[in-house]
Amino acid sequence: MISGNMQPYKFNLVKIIQYAARWHGNVEVVTNTVEGGIHRIIYSDLYERTNKPANALTKLGVLPRDRVGTMAWNTWRQLYGIGGYGVICHTLNSRLFPDQLEYVIGSRG
Repeated sequence: MISGNMQPYKFNLVKIIQYAARWHGNVEVVTNTVEGGIHRIIYSDLYERTNKPANALTKLGVLPRDRVGTMAWNTWRQLYGIGGYGVICHTLNSRLFPDQLEYVIGSRG
C-alpha cells in the first residue's frame, strides 16, 4: 500500500527553515519589530534558534502531540517558536480579557 506522502518525513515550518539554512545559510531574514525598527537574522542562526524551544520542552516533559500555548505578538519571536517539535501550538491573543483566555485555554474543540 502506498502511504500517499510526498516525502519520507513530516513537513513543518522547521523543515523549511532547515532547508533555507542548508542552502541559503548566510541570507538575511529581515522583519519589522513591534517596538519599531528592524530585526535581522541569517537563516543558519534562525534554524539554530528554532531548536532551543524544542530542547526546553523536552526537559519539561512535554511530548509531541501535547498542546502548548504561546502568547506573543506576530513577530520574529513567534518564528523561534515550537512549530517543529510536533506539539500543537496554540497562539493566544494577548488582547483578550482573562476570562476569555481561560475559556480558550480550557476548550477542547
